[in-house]
Amino acid sequence: MNQALAALGDSLAPDCVAVPMQGPDVCSICRGHREEADDLCDSCTVCHQTLGSLRPVVPISLRAKQSTMRDRLRDYKDSDAAS
Repeated sequence: MNQALAALGDSLAPDCVAVPMQGPDVCSICRGHREEADDLCDSCTVCHQTLGSLRPVVPISLRAKQSTMRDRLRDYKDSDAAS
């Protein structure tokens, strides 16, 4: 494995949030939170209504609402709008 890539992964690890196992309140598509009475989480429900059938994804991390990971995932969108 590329040492620079491995080092980058190691530096990001503290910002990662464990992905839950399947359960009654876990979305079967994205592994995010869902209400037990619903089949999918709100985001996957909207995507399903828009796109039709969905395939499960393999998330590597969830994000905390206030975290460095959230900032990294969000900042690239804001930087494009500024240019």
